[in-house]
Amino acid sequence: MTTHNEQQPTVLIVDDHPELVALFRKALALPIRILETGDGMEAMNLIETNHVDLLLTDYQMPFWDGITLCQTLRARDDLKSIKIVLITGEAAQPLLLEAINQGLVDAALLKPVDVHELQQLVKRLLALP
Repeated sequence: MTTHNEQQPTVLIVDDHPELVALFRKALALPIRILETGDGMEAMNLIETNHVDLLLTDYQMPFWDGITLCQTLRARDDLKSIKIVLITGEAAQPLLLEAINQGLVDAALLKPVDVHELQQLVKRLLALP
């Protein structure tokens, strides 16, 4: 877990593959605070105890998957403002398409993730220069 100035936006990376978390953390060499975890239930605990501006979550994980986490956030008025990017290798998954179409997520990226695309997307969602 990396902590910086509390004025910086906070990004929570949720993925059960540590190598992908490390890749995303390296790609996000931005003036942001990064939190990370490997499952959706722990992500909710972190969201409950930390201000989170943006969630980068894998779709398939043990315990709570990414969709369950997104549905939980969107169902709560106090957490609806969190921007959500769903990352998946399941391009044709009907639930993913439904999540995008219904506004459950702000964006989706397919694996393998283009790190430049990820960085640009995070900058745009957080309104960073």
